[in-house]
Amino acid sequence: MGTSSADSKIAVLHLFAVDKEFRGHGIAQATLRAIINQAQQNGQTVIHLDIIDPNLPAEKAYLKAGFHINNAQIIDYDNLGPTPAKLFELLLN
Repeated sequence: MGTSSADSKIAVLHLFAVDKEFRGHGIAQATLRAIINQAQQNGQTVIHLDIIDPNLPAEKAYLKAGFHINNAQIIDYDNLGPTPAKLFELLLN
């Protein structure tokens, strides 16, 4: 099955993390800004991501970068099984 043109407008951020040793230095925000800029240059209109709940540092970083929580649900991750997760979204201009 092919990808629809609407699907090509959605960027998905998967497995983003900053090593504990380097947290608190603005790396997450700088990297997220670069990801957002690249998605906009690619013509994408939205970025989606999910986090395992609870993950307060990640949630705080994504909210600070302008994402909002779109939904909370149980996701069946391959390596974890059914797990509480929060789904985030950022609409791009």
